[in-house]
Amino acid sequence: MMIENYLLEELVAFAKYKTISATAEHLSITQPAVTRGMQKLEELLNVKLFNRTRNRITLTKTGELAAKEAEKILEMQQEFIEYVQNFNKTHYQIKIYSTSPGPQIILSQESEFSIEDKLIDTSAIENVLLKHNHSIVISNQNIQTDEIASEYAGFEELRINIDAMTASLSGDEVSFSQIDGISVVTLSNLGIWQNVINTAMPNSKFMSQNTVDNFSEILSHSQFPFFTTNLTSSKELQENPGFRRKEFFIKDESAMIDYYINYRKEDKRELNSIISKIKQIWEKYM
Repeated sequence: MMIENYLLEELVAFAKYKTISATAEHLSITQPAVTRGMQKLEELLNVKLFNRTRNRITLTKTGELAAKEAEKILEMQQEFIEYVQNFNKTHYQIKIYSTSPGPQIILSQESEFSIEDKLIDTSAIENVLLKHNHSIVISNQNIQTDEIASEYAGFEELRINIDAMTASLSGDEVSFSQIDGISVVTLSNLGIWQNVINTAMPNSKFMSQNTVDNFSEILSHSQFPFFTTNLTSSKELQENPGFRRKEFFIKDESAMIDYYINYRKEDKRELNSIISKIKQIWEKYM
């Protein structure tokens, strides 16, 4: 026996809206169509789902149970559709997520990659991969499970750009303790770097900007310090005649992060060429 979805949808809608007219309006069908659907469903199940009186129709106890189970079936079918669609997207369009903006920047220059704009939280990596939502997640997590593998991609090291005219610093390196307390302009979403600087510079004020345009505008008309990494660049700002900042390497161990390419093991063969390409791109910045 096969019960078509529209019959389950009508039953669920009736359980929610209580009347044939409201059910019909919600489903954009006629009231006689709803009535015929109710009768057909009862015939298929060979049970009484509705109490009918002259002016009213209600669900029986069996009908209430059937409506709840029908809703579960419809939800499962929707999950099935989304799962298959996500699987298809994964295998026909390579998508890459990152836990920080640096990898996004260097990989977005490649037209064959589909880079997600939104940064992913490290706690969500396994869930994202196992649901087939995305093919690759680049993070500082070296995940090795029965289903997920990781390969080393490269490192990212943090640097600070400070006004060379006023900063009482020498050499090419500083420590977090030397710059703790200064005000720094940053982008609002630094991913995993945000926790690093918050922990290492608890006395500093971070002036977060929501857009790259706002970030660049402030830096062009001020001498506020800002961060860069080996994956990001201040080249355009440095070409500005009024640019007086000097880039200092930060020598603390926490100022360097190793990144890994995380993927599902069953996709290894399909992703081999992409993984190799990511590593080749990264080598240019190391």
